Amino acid sequence: MTPTPALATLCHDPFFEPGWIYERKLDGERCLAVKRDGRTELRSRTGRDVTGSFPEVAEALDAQAADGFVLDGEVVAFDGPRTSFSRLQGRIQISDPQRARRTGIRVHHDVFDVLESDGEDRRDLPQRERKALLRAEWTGANQLRHPRYLGLRRDKAAKDVVRE
Repeated sequence: MTPTPALATLCHDPFFEPGWIYERKLDGERCLAVKRDGRTELRSRTGRDVTGSFPEVAEALDAQAADGFVLDGEVVAFDGPRTSFSRLQGRIQISDPQRARRTGIRVHHDVFDVLESDGEDRRDLPQRERKALLRAEWTGANQLRHPRYLGLRRDKAAKDVVRE
């Protein structure tokens, strides 16, 4: 059974929790990458197969040495330096891999968590250990990116970090 990702929770007030990390919101499509027996499938947050929409991401993960994994991330397209959901929409509804490539819209999988690796559930590991595992095991492909994250000091609210 494929693990499900944690979902963001809306909060209205700044908060601080010791040991938490904070990541920038991306404008893309949430995507689980599931690799079993050398073949990667990409699944949307609702479980829809989106492999045909983003074949280059699946191929980049197929080429990785690791197998038996589930990675949580966001497929993104860029408009200049920023992620752009409106640009990504040109790929989301296309299920034919060749047609998706012909759009010319470059996509990347910003991978921010490893839920399973080597067939083992990793969700009980501390998040920083999972981040280190991601950086060690899933590298070298242009379509795979590891978004930056921040740890906050108690005297700095999230809104102050965003402003910087």
